Amino acid sequence: MNVLRLLMVSTLLLLAGCGFHLRGNIDLPAELQRMYIEGTSRYSGLGLELRRSLRANGVDVVDKASNSQVVLKVSGTNYRKRLLSVSGTSGKTAEYELVYSLSVSLQDRQGKVLLAPQTLRQLRDYTYDRDNVLGKGNEEARFRVEMERDLARQILRRLQSYRRG
Repeated sequence: MNVLRLLMVSTLLLLAGCGFHLRGNIDLPAELQRMYIEGTSRYSGLGLELRRSLRANGVDVVDKASNSQVVLKVSGTNYRKRLLSVSGTSGKTAEYELVYSLSVSLQDRQGKVLLAPQTLRQLRDYTYDRDNVLGKGNEEARFRVEMERDLARQILRRLQSYRRG
C-alpha cells in the first residue's frame, strides 16, 4: 500500500515539475469582461459554443454592442466538404475533407481595432463507406461539433493574447 502511495506522489510531483496543467479556464483581460458577438447567430452551433465558452471564462456576453466593452467580430464563416480521394479500383469516393474556417477580430465600442482580423481554420478528413451512409453522416455531424468547439477554443486563446497598450 505504501509503495502505491509513493508511486502516486512521485508521479504527481513529476507532472507538476514538468509544467503540466489540466486545461481549465483561460485568464482573459479585464477589458474583455463584457462582450458583444457580431456575425454569428446565437443559435448556430458555433454561436452557442462560443457563448458557452466565454461565459465559462467569466465573460458577460451582452445582447447589444452599446452595452459592451468590446465587440468580437466573426466573419467569413465557411463550412465545406471536399472530395479528398477516390478508390483506385472503382473510381468511387474514398475520403472527404471537412474544412471549417472563419475570420475573427476584436474592436472597442468606437470601432478601434484591438485585435486585427485573423483567419482560423479546422480540418478533418474521414473515409467514406457507401454501405454505411447513415453512420458516416453521423460521423460528419460529430466532426462539425468538434470543429466548432475547437474554433471557439482558438478564439479564446486569441483573446487571451490581447493586452491593451
